[in-house]
Amino acid sequence: MVLKGKKSRSIAFSVAKQTGMVYNVSIMENLAIREEGNKMAEINESKNFIHAFIEEDIAEGGRYAGMTVHTRFPPEPNGYLHIGHCKALTIDFGTAEKFGGVCNLRMDDTNPTKEDVEFVEAIQEDIHWLGFDWDDRFFYGSDYFEKDYEFAVEFRRVLHMSAS
Repeated sequence: MVLKGKKSRSIAFSVAKQTGMVYNVSIMENLAIREEGNKMAEINESKNFIHAFIEEDIAEGGRYAGMTVHTRFPPEPNGYLHIGHCKALTIDFGTAEKFGGVCNLRMDDTNPTKEDVEFVEAIQEDIHWLGFDWDDRFFYGSDYFEKDYEFAVEFRRVLHMSAS
């Protein structure tokens, strides 16, 4: 079962075990696991290489000293969120939150004709349900297609010039 964005529905995470059996972890169990995970994270915090790199980069004298941490979560709006998405969005939104930064929600709609507004809304609901928010930073990757094309043309031109 995947998250479907409807609070009235029973939401469960499906966790596949090596045996091939699937166990549903209820939301209450997930919250207990998350709480236990938070305690373990405090103990093992020094082992998080992503946070270690960020701390080094934004520290005084670091190459991004004084700058704001800015992350993004780019799901494809062609289905509901699954456990992998939840892990990724927790890293993206949680890292921004930890360092007083911001996180964009950018739908990676590389083929907008195949995307469905139902999935966009469900993704937004699920992210809010998990306790995260993107404020006014909601975007679609297709909003940048023209600019991406211009960058690609310029990049090719520069490469061609340097090869000559």
